Amino acid sequence: LDGKAFNLADEKGKVVLVVFWASWCLPNAAQVEWLAQAQEANRERGFRIVGINLDAAQDGGQKLETVMPNIRRFVLDHNVRWPNLVNGSGDHDYAKAYGIADIPANVLIGRDGTVVQVDLSRRNIGAVLTRALGQ
Repeated sequence: LDGKAFNLADEKGKVVLVVFWASWCLPNAAQVEWLAQAQEANRERGFRIVGINLDAAQDGGQKLETVMPNIRRFVLDHNVRWPNLVNGSGDHDYAKAYGIADIPANVLIGRDGTVVQVDLSRRNIGAVLTRALGQ
């Protein structure tokens, strides 16, 4: 969202939670607080979060300039502090690459780059991160 390049490969060796979200999805708003707490508690152990926004995919496709104000407002209103990308098409269709059809959804990627867990919740994030971070 800030125009800076992001490459997931640069995070190799870290545990990364890829969070698929939309500004209009109320459960996504509820997730921000506990995800931020998990990130803060585990940052020093190599845990990162990256968001993938799906607003442009709503209703069969929206123009990015139409949805960008809603995306930015959500990020500001909810104090989202991790990098966020906007899902696109072709090589930028991250949701398709991860097989995401519904939100909220997230995918935890281990230090070796493999998928460790799908759909973490507030209930299981602590135990799953402890295992994934090796502590």
